[in-house]
Amino acid sequence: FTASDKALQQARLQVLSEAVKDAQAQAGAVFNTLKLTPGKIIDININSADNPSPSPLVFNVAADKAVALSAITPIIGSPQTIKASVSLDIGYSPVPAGLSI
Repeated sequence: FTASDKALQQARLQVLSEAVKDAQAQAGAVFNTLKLTPGKIIDININSADNPSPSPLVFNVAADKAVALSAITPIIGSPQTIKASVSLDIGYSPVPAGLSI
């Protein structure tokens, strides 16, 4: 079983939002350390990996026969992972003397 296309799209959007927030936080730490003032975002590069279907499970032949003979059919799921990364090119300027961020 896999998640619906709508659920996968919602998950991708959430992951991208979190990736942007993380990129901005990291950039803020660097700007602060270098005493620079962040400017406008010049470019955004979104690297959203294709999300493969869950990998098939490998079964033991003897166990498969035992399962086939029983009245219960097991349903085994596995998690799906959504990955994305975002790169931001951000303009900057020096912080005026006497000011800190």
